[in-house]
This record gives sequence, structure tokens and C-alpha cells, in this order.
Amino acid sequence: MLKGYGATHHHGKESFAILLEEAAALAGQADAAATLARLRDAALADEDGVALRQARAELVTEDALVR
Repeated sequence: MLKGYGATHHHGKESFAILLEEAAALAGQADAAATLARLRDAALADEDGVALRQARAELVTEDALVR
């Protein structure tokens, strides 16, 4: 996640922070590891964080449908 310098490094720090936040929120859930892996893959998919933001938004949508 954390690589490069300038904007690339900044985006990596943002992605890492999001992953840590989601890891805390997922703690104790049966599918936590798989969900976090999916988010990690999205974070690594592009340097701008677009894929991670989209994957995170999908989680919110999935969570809303479950409730």
C-alpha cells in the first residue's frame, strides 16, 4: 500500500487508513477475512483509490440490504 512519494504515497496512506478502519469494523464477523482481502485487492488495484472507494461503497450497500 505505502509506496512511492508525493501523491502516490499520500493515496497509499489513505488506503491503508481505510483498511485499518474497516478491519476494526469487521472484527468478529464470520466473513471478516474475506471482506478485508477483497478491500485489500481493491486498494492495490489502482493508485488513486477509486477501486477501494467503490468496494467500500458496495460494502455499505450490501450491509444495508442485509439489515
